Amino acid sequence: MIYNAHIYPTVPYVGKIVGWEYFSGRTGTTLKFSVMRAMATPSAGNCPMQVIGVTSTTSGSSGQYHRIDLAASEQISVKQGDYLAMTFRGGSNI
Repeated sequence: MIYNAHIYPTVPYVGKIVGWEYFSGRTGTTLKFSVMRAMATPSAGNCPMQVIGVTSTTSGSSGQYHRIDLAASEQISVKQGDYLAMTFRGGSNI
């Protein structure tokens, strides 16, 4: 299996992830949206991370934007500086 992970900018302030939005280039791809927190000060690109929360889904119709609204029990509490990441299997276009 080939997994592609993309880490995006940090969370700007304390709050909650209440949903995710994405554009699907391919239908049926397994997606994981994650929040990660650095467990130490990053040094030369090496930093242990803790997974704070994960939302898994299967990509919807290709060529369209999709939104995942999270139920209150699935929302992810975030702190300033947490990282957002998206992981998918294969050579998808998300």
